[in-house]
Amino acid sequence: MVYTYSAEDVTILIGGMTVDGIDTSSFITISASEPVFKTKRTASGSISRTLTKNQQYTLKLRLVQTSEFNDTLWRLLTVDKFLGDAIFPLFIKDFSSGTSLIAGQAWVCDFPELVYSEGVEMREWTIDFTSEAISISGGTDGESFLETAIKLFSAGVI
Repeated sequence: MVYTYSAEDVTILIGGMTVDGIDTSSFITISASEPVFKTKRTASGSISRTLTKNQQYTLKLRLVQTSEFNDTLWRLLTVDKFLGDAIFPLFIKDFSSGTSLIAGQAWVCDFPELVYSEGVEMREWTIDFTSEAISISGGTDGESFLETAIKLFSAGVI
């Protein structure tokens, strides 16, 4: 089986608007603010773990400096800075693999660093969000979590 990825198959919606002008080399980085589990080793050598219920994440979004969407993000940040009222939904979907992210509450954190040179530069925006659903897939043809769980259970893995 051969699986193919294409950056054109990744859709990003911010506040219902499609993001354009993304950097084709590396345009999205998503990270959690804390690990899902924190562990602690006891004196006897056993390990205890604690589930972290913090669902805050950070999205780094890289746009070319000529992207009109820079203006949209700047406006969202400016409204939020002065009125405290620019929370928006965020949706990311990779139609190649089925990976998706849905967040009802996202906000622009800060202005990007501005760099000027002889060529077109990037603007890296930082957006924080709380996630309602993140599904990470890869070459599974968009198989659902339930379908995956059934396969693992049937195979005796879980």
